[in-house]
Amino acid sequence: MATAKTYREAYEGWLSGLLAWDDFDSVMATVASSPAGWWVYDTRGEPPEAPEPEATLPQRLAEIGEFLRRHHRASYCGFAYVDDRASPSIVKIYDPRNASSCSLGTPLAVYTLSRMRPERLPFGSPAKEEPAAGKGRLFGRFFKGA
Repeated sequence: MATAKTYREAYEGWLSGLLAWDDFDSVMATVASSPAGWWVYDTRGEPPEAPEPEATLPQRLAEIGEFLRRHHRASYCGFAYVDDRASPSIVKIYDPRNASSCSLGTPLAVYTLSRMRPERLPFGSPAKEEPAAGKGRLFGRFFKGA
């Protein structure tokens, strides 16, 4: 599989779901085995200014894995996606608490691990803003006309 040239191309490109926890662990081990040059972006904050230091990458990967397991206690993973399992350049991890069949729109990944410098998510947003009351909720949109 060809590696995307930009973060946006990779983020919006074809990704494979990691349904089994063993698959997730295998991809995280692959990332950890080549620690130089990985950008770790917690999308609840600002994009990082530099790649994650090699010395702290294993701890960050452990924190991400703990986050995912803490919020998704099922026997399957299902909230992580990768472009290439054998040689990943981007991994997206979603917050299981934001998954819903009633969701309007696509949720943002809560974490991305990438070989390219991340861009602020959502794309085109000038700055992180708190969602307006009722926005993003079906009943809020219905009753508030949002």
